[in-house]
Amino acid sequence: MRAEVELYDTQVAFLDEAVERGGLGETREAALRAALRAHVSDRLNGAKPYVGGTPTDDVLETAFPDYGRKRLEHVLEPVEGRAVPVYRGEVMRLEQLEGGTCVDFNAFNLHDHKEFLDCGFTRSFQSFDPRRGEFIWSNAPRGRPMFSILEIADTCELDIVGHRCNRVFQELGWGLTTHANCQDTLAEAIREYGLTPDDVHDSFNLWMATTIDEGRRRFKWNPARKGDRIDLLATFDVLAASVICGLGDLVGINNFTFTPVKLEVFEATASTTALVDQIERRWGSMASQVKERDLADVPVLHSRPLERDPSYVPSYRPAPVAHSMPVDLTPEEGELLDGLIATGVYGETHGEALRAAFMRWSNLHITKVRRAKVSFNGDGRP
Repeated sequence: MRAEVELYDTQVAFLDEAVERGGLGETREAALRAALRAHVSDRLNGAKPYVGGTPTDDVLETAFPDYGRKRLEHVLEPVEGRAVPVYRGEVMRLEQLEGGTCVDFNAFNLHDHKEFLDCGFTRSFQSFDPRRGEFIWSNAPRGRPMFSILEIADTCELDIVGHRCNRVFQELGWGLTTHANCQDTLAEAIREYGLTPDDVHDSFNLWMATTIDEGRRRFKWNPARKGDRIDLLATFDVLAASVICGLGDLVGINNFTFTPVKLEVFEATASTTALVDQIERRWGSMASQVKERDLADVPVLHSRPLERDPSYVPSYRPAPVAHSMPVDLTPEEGELLDGLIATGVYGETHGEALRAAFMRWSNLHITKVRRAKVSFNGDGRP
């Protein structure tokens, strides 16, 4: 029994790595067959059916940094916001003055507003609920750490899935068209720096307790207490916009009221700057990340209508090259492949199922998706 397995250059490279590591055989064909059996064994022993790489913590161990002198303090009164520059190595703190207040948060590269805080990037490559020592990331193609979370209260539930509240939502829900809302409050806060309502991006929602029930996002009581805070270390110069959520009188995410929140910024120190240097070397200087200088001459549209560029010539990155590889199978291996095909999630032919089994084995045993994280030695908390 013979199967024709189509493998791309990248997949062949994984296969060659498996051969080099040993344990699956000394040839590509032997390794494919052994990976099939190993994958079936993994599944029978409880391996989950996911088809991506295995997340692994990429940990930077360091001392907790000392904060500098407080250079700014401002109280966010309901329902207001404030956009402030936070420079590389500075720490921005948001603190509950009474408790129970949801804060919507936006941030932009201070020198290039097309780079901004990206909830989707953070969800995908950090966590749906990043905590102490994890990062908030900027958008692709830059895709780099924007803030390191130095402190975060246990009560600070994060919602980085849902959209910010806005007047459309309020009209649909309550028939209100002029009520305070996070979209308008964020737009007003960043207007001081020349940004517009169109520049407001998905909010990084702080102290926003939500859940998913029957396919919909549901709001919960806000557990924030007086004195609870979050401290964010800026890894490059940013404009940070924080606003009091405008839904306090409508839903329970602010416990049906409005209370103030304190905003503070602490100057950079030698230790915060040293930590940023380490973060930048490890996760902010990767070859794949587009740098500010790479986009310095890329024009930003001045008009709203989109028009086709008559001189446009497509220049996509090429797909990996495919190779066909014959593999002789035993009757038992054929039966294993038939069983995988019957599940409906391994392809339709022996070749497709063998490729899927190998790649699932590879994603469990070879491919490790790094999750950036800082671990602080000792207690050292401010």
